[in-house]
Amino acid sequence: IIRHAMWGCVSSSGSGLQILDNDLSDCGHEAVDIKGGSAIVRGNKIRDSYAAIVVLEGSPTIEGNTISNCGGGIAVLPPAQAGTRLGQNSVTLAPPGTRVEWRYGDFAYRMFERP
Repeated sequence: IIRHAMWGCVSSSGSGLQILDNDLSDCGHEAVDIKGGSAIVRGNKIRDSYAAIVVLEGSPTIEGNTISNCGGGIAVLPPAQAGTRLGQNSVTLAPPGTRVEWRYGDFAYRMFERP
């Protein structure tokens, strides 16, 4: 269980990191970001985050994840589009009108507000 992170919950930088069967929630930005390498993101429950999974570079495998109540689902940017493998992910974005904030004491950071 990984939660209550101000920015990203898990970050892979040029590695073969395996992110398997986690519960990721309340991530102020993305729950998982991939910046190169051949990461495997499988079987995770991701919820209540700005974005679920963001792939900037690399050739990850992203499959079997359940994403709910996030401002964005799975974003794969152009440098990584050719090598990314996607399959069997369930994505349910936050409904229109949803406003989510990440809070620590009196500090509040608005993660997203869906129109």
